[in-house]
Amino acid sequence: QAYVASALRDDRRRALRAMGATVCKTCSDRDGGKEGNVEKTGNMSVGGTGVEIHGHVGSLRALGPMLLVQDRSLGTTVHTPEATEGAGSREFLTMTPFGDIPVMRDCGDTEVVLAQPQAIMRYLAGRYAGDLYPSDSAMRMGFIDWAMDRFEDSMLLDAEATISAVLGRGERPEEPKEAGQAASNRLQEYAKFFLREKFVGGQRLSIADYMIAPYLFCYAHPALRDIAHVDCPDRIKLYVRDFMATCHSADMLVSGGGSALKELLDKHGQKGQLLTPGNAAMFLVTDDLFQGMTCGLERCRLYGASVCLSSMACILAGLDSRCGEMVPTLPGRDTCTPSFVAMSPFQQVPAMKVGDFVLAESDAILRFMAQAYVPLLYPRDPVVRGRIDWALAHFQNGGLAKCARETIKPFLVGGGEPHMDLFEAAHSVKPKLQEFADYFLRQKWIGGDILTIADYKVAPFFFAWEHPIILEACQIELPPRISQFNRDFATASPAAAKLSSASGYSVKEVLDKNAQRNSQASRVSVRLSVGPPFF
Repeated sequence: QAYVASALRDDRRRALRAMGATVCKTCSDRDGGKEGNVEKTGNMSVGGTGVEIHGHVGSLRALGPMLLVQDRSLGTTVHTPEATEGAGSREFLTMTPFGDIPVMRDCGDTEVVLAQPQAIMRYLAGRYAGDLYPSDSAMRMGFIDWAMDRFEDSMLLDAEATISAVLGRGERPEEPKEAGQAASNRLQEYAKFFLREKFVGGQRLSIADYMIAPYLFCYAHPALRDIAHVDCPDRIKLYVRDFMATCHSADMLVSGGGSALKELLDKHGQKGQLLTPGNAAMFLVTDDLFQGMTCGLERCRLYGASVCLSSMACILAGLDSRCGEMVPTLPGRDTCTPSFVAMSPFQQVPAMKVGDFVLAESDAILRFMAQAYVPLLYPRDPVVRGRIDWALAHFQNGGLAKCARETIKPFLVGGGEPHMDLFEAAHSVKPKLQEFADYFLRQKWIGGDILTIADYKVAPFFFAWEHPIILEACQIELPPRISQFNRDFATASPAAAKLSSASGYSVKEVLDKNAQRNSQASRVSVRLSVGPPFF
């Protein structure tokens, strides 16, 4: 065993050196009984203890896990060169086949490797820092989940058009003032709802705060005001000031050998201090946001449409577990009523209400239902949860959600002005489905031998992709493993029948109706939505 352990350590060191690291000779407690030292050389730093986060200080997505690990002294950061991002080196791809950062390696008793920042931070909180994602408060956990998902779904496009454009990492929008105004409005909207307390986590940091802080830090820099025309709300400025004072590792946002966010932004705009807040503190809630709020064990009400794939993910899970009931809600009509807006200000489905507590975003709802009603759908084991969370995040951020908007949405909700050829949009569907199946469907289900929330999330999308109109229009053949998943899910989930029959408004029934009208669909062009996805 000692020989095998030594060989594995040698292989790991060779792999890290190949990625540009200089590995310290001092071993960790696991390697030789002494505390490991951290040695920083060149573009990477490798420590000898605990968790490794592979990323770099200039990556907005990687900074959340990096800040968390350093703040809680859970391990070290492996500053991965830019060349590793994307296609990736062979050594890096031994950890994740997708080649994206951040990547976490937890070298505990059993090595755990995860990617996607949300999945990494949930794993770290579940295993090492429970107060960042408190399992004793279902409402707080749900609120944290909602804040993270809302930020990813509605504000990352703004970040690309503003922050990334200023940093020179993407094309500047054709109308920069309009893009800046849109970002300003959504920042105000986000702060008004999710930052009513000092942090998303209340009076203390949560995993959501580590995730959003790097982006909000950039918006508080003068360069975003002067170049991207973003009017940073005072509440955001105050939040950034509080985060910098609370998070012990926040200096990596300011200083990193020329690669930190502030150093990069200083090159493009006015150098100096961040924008200072006004009187935003007077609007903060000092007591617990959920104090006095009830969230009983009665069945939750699930607001959604049978033709909305993300809604159906929650509805199927709720019906199968008998913990939820569907309230038919049509986006754009029912979501604009005063009663719905008062309940869910973002006017989106799916939404959920139980007692006084309201939640939106499909992944957040699925997690809440599992943790409050059906734990088997989201096992407490942090390793199993990590894989489920990785699959959910990869589906959303790895290209499949975008593929769904481009290839399924036109046949469910229609299109508009010519914008993109459908066949071109569909070109990447099969490879991405195959990639997902190869990595996450090695067993019957994503989490192993039983259905989990990740299976419920992907099932409506996989079902829709197998419809003849989609296959013909996109000129693709569904990977056999996805077809097998569809058959298995139809057998395992009694509620799955609602994907085929719902008084004429199920996914299959709507696609059937549109099949004749869109007989030439492979040549139809559609305009794609750039707002929060209907799916």
